Amino acid sequence: MHSPIIEFRRVSKSDVDAIVDLWMDSSTYHKELDSRLAVRPDAAKHVRAFFSKLITDEINYFAVASVNNTIIGYICVLIQERPPTHFEKTSGFIDGLYVRPDYRRQGVGSELYQMALKWLKEHHIESIRLTVSSKNSIGQAFWNRQGFSELMYLMLATI
Repeated sequence: MHSPIIEFRRVSKSDVDAIVDLWMDSSTYHKELDSRLAVRPDAAKHVRAFFSKLITDEINYFAVASVNNTIIGYICVLIQERPPTHFEKTSGFIDGLYVRPDYRRQGVGSELYQMALKWLKEHHIESIRLTVSSKNSIGQAFWNRQGFSELMYLMLATI
């Protein structure tokens, strides 16, 4: 049996619903790791609106991986302004990367990241930031393999 052909490309408007479904899968995974990461019942509606806007905005990078025209993963990267106190004026921010569990460990996430990295370099971005749950050891290991390291801890207190 041969491996399926995985195609990589920039997103189109027709991809939004499938990407929202993947985002919701990711949200469920994160909620299972830590209940504080739960999202509102109407989250899909807001994510759909957010992603629809990003697709038309040239200052963001949004790509998908698909098999037989079924989207199996995505990456969403933003270019963000840095505060004037920092040396860098802008940096990349990985807003999301998700690959369906049955396609993990096949290089899909790495390829999506490499595509985004190339795009960021073309836009003269010199650093990339992201957040990963402190309880997401799979995500932490993936990002460590991509060359990321801890910079700060995001802490939360419920009041």
